Amino acid sequence: DLRYNAATGYSFNPDLPTLANFGPKIDWVIAGAESGDNARPMDENWVRELRDQCIAGKVAFFYKQNAVNGKKIKEPVLDGKQWMEYPKVLESATV
Repeated sequence: DLRYNAATGYSFNPDLPTLANFGPKIDWVIAGAESGDNARPMDENWVRELRDQCIAGKVAFFYKQNAVNGKKIKEPVLDGKQWMEYPKVLESATV
C-alpha cells in the first residue's frame, strides 16, 4: 500500500506571466515553451521571472522545454542549470 501526500501544481505556458493569481499554496510550477505549428514564441526572461518567484516562495520549479529555430529542447539549461525540481512528497509503504 503506497500513499502520497497531494501536491498542487500548475503548468505555465508563455501566456501566464506570474504566480500571483494562483493563491497562497502552490507546490510545483512546470514552465516551458509551447510546441506545434501554432506555438507562440517564448522569452527565457519570462522563465527566469517564474523561476525567481518559485525560489522566493519555496516552490519546486521544473523547466520542461524550450524551442529554438522550431526544434524542441527537452529539459533545457537556464543560467547554467537544468531546473528539474519536484515537490516534496511524503511516501509511506505498508507491507
